[in-house]
Amino acid sequence: MAHVTGPSFFAEAMARADGFEKGLADHGAPMVPELRYEGTYLSPSGIEAVGWLLDRHGSNLPSAIFFSNYFMALGGFAALHDRGLKVPDDIAVAVFGDHPQMEYVRPRLTRVGVAPSVLAARASHMLIDRLEERFSGPSRSEIIPCRLHAMETA
Repeated sequence: MAHVTGPSFFAEAMARADGFEKGLADHGAPMVPELRYEGTYLSPSGIEAVGWLLDRHGSNLPSAIFFSNYFMALGGFAALHDRGLKVPDDIAVAVFGDHPQMEYVRPRLTRVGVAPSVLAARASHMLIDRLEERFSGPSRSEIIPCRLHAMETA
């Protein structure tokens, strides 16, 4: 499986990449480093990642490509189409991010994540707790469980 990560200077991107790759390894499919591409979280890097993958591994494509966010997935999805590849027949595609916009992409993208509205609601509650002095401790973070939406692309 190819993996298009976010930029390495973002701690969140590396945590997401580590979690994805640990999940693969835990299920007997360790990440092949030659199939990892560092993206920027922007759509053009999804296009660039697909170009890189096809130029470097075109004669031996992996069975799937996982994009670490939906912007890169949209660019990559377009690039796969433009290069004549059929999703999921030629290569499966999955993405991290459960954004409402994904409902308008066809075929529907397989995705894992948390809806932005859930994240925003939790962050808002944490901020209000601090502003109203119900919490005055050090900075905190939470892990919010993700949901898998197995759709048509994988």
